[in-house]
Amino acid sequence: PVSICLGEELTLYLHVNNKTGSFLPQTLWTPEGLAEKVGHEEYFYGIFYGGILTILAYNMLLYVSSRKSTYLYYFSFVTCTLIFEFIDLGHGFNLFKDQVPIFDKKYIPLFFWLLWIAGTLYAQHLMEIKKNHPGLNIAINGFHTLNLLCLLIAIRYDYLTTIQYVAHYGGVIVLVVLLVALYVRYKGNKNAEFFAYAWSFNMLGFSLYSSVVAGVLPANPAIMYAMPIGTMLEA
Repeated sequence: PVSICLGEELTLYLHVNNKTGSFLPQTLWTPEGLAEKVGHEEYFYGIFYGGILTILAYNMLLYVSSRKSTYLYYFSFVTCTLIFEFIDLGHGFNLFKDQVPIFDKKYIPLFFWLLWIAGTLYAQHLMEIKKNHPGLNIAINGFHTLNLLCLLIAIRYDYLTTIQYVAHYGGVIVLVVLLVALYVRYKGNKNAEFFAYAWSFNMLGFSLYSSVVAGVLPANPAIMYAMPIGTMLEA
């Protein structure tokens, strides 16, 4: 908090040390204005987290009642996505700090690769790739192996290098997944049509956010909201 008088001139210096993408709006708020701004943001995130938790509960109930692995893969995918965004958007640190170590920012790459492994397994089962597209299934299995290797590397390797790779990789691979879904739909699979519609929201949100981390797009509020909105619409 900074106290100033009417007409007073003041020079402030702010030193920020951050090696990855930063969102640091230079805005001077009154205490009331800041409280209103934070209230609106937390209302939005409350809807987002509450909605995703509802989707998770629904899919777990479907899995328990049907025992179809597709629901379990989707549950795992959305769970990892939720934790990834919970950490990356700063809520993990704000709410838990040192109490829950897994919510530390250094674990973002870990959950990124876990969500891709679960998400690819979900898409593979939903669109029945193994049954209807044996050649494509071999390629996807190779993709599983790549993701697993990247997961192991992320555990041991430098965070800064890993997160830059994650940003570029994620921005490209979301488009590849959509193209695969469109190809499978072209071959007559109706499940792929629903998947492609939903995934397009996810792709747009994640691509915009990846562009910020990679330094291609500026970090503004609309783009910062893109990833959670895309995730919610996809779910």
